[in-house]
Amino acid sequence: MKRIVLLIICIMLTGCTLHKEVIKSGNSYKDQKISLKIALIDNVSTNVEQAAAEYEKANPNVSFEFLRYKNDESYRTNLINDVRDGNVSAFSVRGEKDVIFFRKHLYEFDIKDLGDGLVLIDDIPAFRINQYSSCLWYNKDMLAAMQIDSNELTTISGLENAIAKMNELASKFGVENVVSQGYDLSSLICTVNFENGKIDQSLEKLLSLIGQSEFENPNQLIYNRKSVLYFGSERLLNPQLESNYSNIIDHVFIPYAGYGYNISESDYVCISANATESQKAVLKDFLNMLSDVASIKSSKIKYATNSKIGLTPPGFEKYLNEHIEKLRKKKISWEEFQNDLINAWNRYSSFDSGL
Repeated sequence: MKRIVLLIICIMLTGCTLHKEVIKSGNSYKDQKISLKIALIDNVSTNVEQAAAEYEKANPNVSFEFLRYKNDESYRTNLINDVRDGNVSAFSVRGEKDVIFFRKHLYEFDIKDLGDGLVLIDDIPAFRINQYSSCLWYNKDMLAAMQIDSNELTTISGLENAIAKMNELASKFGVENVVSQGYDLSSLICTVNFENGKIDQSLEKLLSLIGQSEFENPNQLIYNRKSVLYFGSERLLNPQLESNYSNIIDHVFIPYAGYGYNISESDYVCISANATESQKAVLKDFLNMLSDVASIKSSKIKYATNSKIGLTPPGFEKYLNEHIEKLRKKKISWEEFQNDLINAWNRYSSFDSGL
């Protein structure tokens, strides 16, 4: 039954081929009723809840409850209150800084107990349950029909020329907007030349190429061929379509600040120190399976660098995305954007206490 569950989860998340090495043993508390409450940040994929539902079917003695927290400046306070009250048995964290912030509230693994599903963050074990790539995605058929080489997309000048050609051909191919804009460029910006709220001005040029159209679901790029390009994260792509994305869409690094970037961004979950031994055993089993799937998924794409969004103050990512939208739609100037960003960095950093 466990093999069936992992197969369902694996197909649901990535469409991958299952290998024997990712099979994990089942939990050893079949005779106990085990209730698990997991707190997740709101941008973590809902595939976790779907996978939990499949796990419950295979393990009728296990039940999951999920809480969702907004990724804002108050999320640490809200979450830590529930952790201290013993109301959650596991919870997601934004990245390295938050693993350290919650350190004393985490289950301390024996170093010998580290499995393939665990990663060490500042010597603290955490489960990487999802991994995403932020890059430039394109519809392979549309690009071929327009006679555009994907290599043209790898530089700012080449991308500018390619988008101009796509705009000329848009009506012929039924394209409404050449670029399907994703509301998630913060990972890229916080990775490249980012220090204390200062960012590279080449962002302004990149945003001008993306254009000023309203936010669209990037899956239109696949379903309806209403757009050709999508800048952003796999978080917004339909995971069931990703299972066969090599036949439909492909990706190149995003040209930015003189280089090409393909950003790796991860979701981490830690087990609470308040969890009982039976809860810990089942959570390790469940989270290990999700980590295995995340590992298989990440093997499809080569990452140029890791995102530093988890090193920014809580709430700053949301603010940054909102301000990028204002800049993209020319509601503010570059100078206003930069000045506001530095002020916001200082303001949000004041919430970043306790480290």
